[in-house]
Amino acid sequence: MRDREKTDDSALLVLVPVFNEGPHVKEILTDIRRYTAADILVVNDGSTDDSLARIKESDVTHIINHEQNLGPGGALMSGFRFATERSYRVLVTMDADGQHEARDIPRFLEAIEGVDLVVGSRYRPDSERRSVPPKHRAWASGVLTRLVRRYTSYDITDCASGFRAYKVSALRKLNLTEKGYAWPFQLWIQAARAGLRVREIPIALIYFQSAEDAQAESRLIKKTVGYCRWVMQREMRAGEQNLWRRAWWLLQERFFLLNSNLFLTLF
Repeated sequence: MRDREKTDDSALLVLVPVFNEGPHVKEILTDIRRYTAADILVVNDGSTDDSLARIKESDVTHIINHEQNLGPGGALMSGFRFATERSYRVLVTMDADGQHEARDIPRFLEAIEGVDLVVGSRYRPDSERRSVPPKHRAWASGVLTRLVRRYTSYDITDCASGFRAYKVSALRKLNLTEKGYAWPFQLWIQAARAGLRVREIPIALIYFQSAEDAQAESRLIKKTVGYCRWVMQREMRAGEQNLWRRAWWLLQERFFLLNSNLFLTLF
């Protein structure tokens, strides 16, 4: 069955950013190869474990090695530049932590026809729930998804999913600079302004996180959500041509900063 489902597209690139995923990165990459004969690019984002060695043992086409960790956005931007410079037609991105399933790649390739960006949503009514996300994660996703829907015309349900397919021609219309976890929110605002066509497809909701990691992460989540919101407001202001609306966005942005602990973080 897997061989029959394998896709063969010389203009397709599968991008996998990796940071300290040594225990299972080789298995993930092997599974990707079961479903596609496309080029595979792995961006090792400053891993301090044996991830790079495991990647080199795998059947991948290209490796970009960051000596230092740049963050998820930084790793993806390296892959975006690679895809545009090499003139691939479609770029599929997926995580290396086991929460994305390579068997879905053919579905993304089918869905990308006629649009510019396909997002795999874990929160659609028809998405399979295999795990219960930590409460702070579900809260953050809900808040940020509502903000993206407010600031753009996209009727989406999962704003932060990293399992996506892009037309590379569409990526050329964006100017992404956010290297951390706010990168999707800079992308959403720029994508809407560029008129990119977006489609969602359901993917399984899968989480692997220890109770200790979840507790540590929950302490930072409010600040992360605040920063992502600020990034969206900044992008709305930067892309606004009307001077009065630009000033309005600036006031909103500064008011938000003054009423949050981000003021001390950013200035």
